[in-house]
Amino acid sequence: MIRLLNNRDAQNLDLVRVLVFNINKNYSETEKEFWKDGVERTTLERFQTEILNNHVLVYFDDHNPVGTVKYAIEDKDAMFGMLSVNLDQHGKRIGSQLYRQMEDNLMDQGVQNLHLELLVPRHYTSEYKDYIYNWYLRNGFELRDRKRTEDLDYFPSENLIIESDFLFMTKNLS
Repeated sequence: MIRLLNNRDAQNLDLVRVLVFNINKNYSETEKEFWKDGVERTTLERFQTEILNNHVLVYFDDHNPVGTVKYAIEDKDAMFGMLSVNLDQHGKRIGSQLYRQMEDNLMDQGVQNLHLELLVPRHYTSEYKDYIYNWYLRNGFELRDRKRTEDLDYFPSENLIIESDFLFMTKNLS
């Protein structure tokens, strides 16, 4: 079951702790080549703010949260990220289901463009990141730009252990 979290969920510290733990664990494995030890993708407070200020979909398997995606809407555009599925649940199309539900929600709200940023290594190819990039291409995204992480004011590039770039991708939903 996929459910959009609400303000009450943001106050459910047990739920938010599990989500934050799962997200940080998933990214610590799938992006371990990028980050210094101990760097967390999100915190309890930041994720509560995401739930309160944006949109967070969660995939529940028998009442256990096993996947998330967050997105923010501004006018006719939306930005999404933190599409995360527990490692022991990979291969069950949970990420695809979360993505499809998010896309349906966005189209119902009249969003015309969906944007994402994909972190990739600068000087070599990563099999995992290539798989994700190609998944986005198969799902209608187009590469719009590539920027060095250190050139982005909002990104903590000092926490990286390899030189990295962001791929900026967009999909037209209209």
